[in-house]
Amino acid sequence: MNGAVGLPDIRSNDLVATERMRLEIGAGSSGSLVLEDTTAARIEDKLKRAIDKIQSITIEAIEQKERQRVRAIVEADARERAEILRIVYHEGGMFLSVHR
Repeated sequence: MNGAVGLPDIRSNDLVATERMRLEIGAGSSGSLVLEDTTAARIEDKLKRAIDKIQSITIEAIEQKERQRVRAIVEADARERAEILRIVYHEGGMFLSVHR
């Protein structure tokens, strides 16, 4: 019992039956979706929206990973070209001349 007479002691992490369900889907710091039963709509009616959100988050993560992969390839290629130019034109004693 808590301090009030006749009231049960309920901690903040205790489950209190409310006859309502709640579903929270998060993608890090943003893009979270919360679905819960309301008087106007049941959670079962909102699951299509949740599935669409999960699919959207997944596609976004795959696209971001692909952008990172392509960027890494481009950067590695640029480093390799710079190293080749350094070897050919500095260590090899060759000089590049441009004819106009």
